[in-house]
Amino acid sequence: MNDLKTGLFLVLFLFSLGTSAQKTEVIKWNDEKLVWADFKGKADKKASVSAMSFVGISYSFASLNKKVTEVEVFASFDKQKSWTKSDAIELLAHEQLHFDIVEVYVRKIRKFAQEAFDRNQRSQQYITKQITKLQSEYKKTQTKYDSETKHGIVKDKQKKWQVDVEKQLNELRSYQNPIVKLAN
Repeated sequence: MNDLKTGLFLVLFLFSLGTSAQKTEVIKWNDEKLVWADFKGKADKKASVSAMSFVGISYSFASLNKKVTEVEVFASFDKQKSWTKSDAIELLAHEQLHFDIVEVYVRKIRKFAQEAFDRNQRSQQYITKQITKLQSEYKKTQTKYDSETKHGIVKDKQKKWQVDVEKQLNELRSYQNPIVKLAN
């Protein structure tokens, strides 16, 4: 009997897929870049930042006899909760990199899951613990990114982050598939 257990973990920003009066529009990370039209939320006029991306990591498990047989992981961008007060292209690039950083950590989780399967470490508790650890790293990375770039204002730091994140995405390109399955 196959029992599906789903865990939704959101990091850095609040991101809700629960019931609401608004229809949730979520973009899963892909090679297409965000555009300002994707930021459909109502801007927080009191916020000190000019834009906010509501991004997160979603994952689920498929299990058989209490052993994980499949992990699905993806980076999400919530259009209805993301907003902007600006149309500056540099700011859009900064927000895109927040989404790209999510994808880096999603790929790290997929890599971990594959390596765990290869070692026959398929306990859901073990896998969840390691995913939680990577999510903690992800939160710290997002905070460091905003701090070092001053939310995209420090151009040379922004460029350095863009180069570094692109390098990591390339290094982890073999983990682009959202589903990691136990090999038979």
